Amino acid sequence: FVTRPVIIFATADSPAMAYLNGLVGHHGAQGCQLYCALRGRRKPHGPHYYPAMLKPLNYYERGCDHADVAFADVLSSPPKSSWSEAVEHRYRNNLRYVLQSPN
Repeated sequence: FVTRPVIIFATADSPAMAYLNGLVGHHGAQGCQLYCALRGRRKPHGPHYYPAMLKPLNYYERGCDHADVAFADVLSSPPKSSWSEAVEHRYRNNLRYVLQSPN
């Protein structure tokens, strides 16, 4: 008798889900669980990123000082394409970039 366990459906809280799906955790720069385009911002010299869509006044944190983000921009997709297809396309492009990097 040989047992081969199979995970059919898995649920978890935000920190544990990062281990299941391989994406960054909820405090990462790209912490969206749905692989959206929203980049996080962090407090000055802090290690944790937060999903702030509006740039605070007088905020100059390196790598986090991008312009304000509208909700429509986060859910946008190219013409004749669904949001999930756009997410898959972005994921595949990023995966290709990692796989082709020399180190």
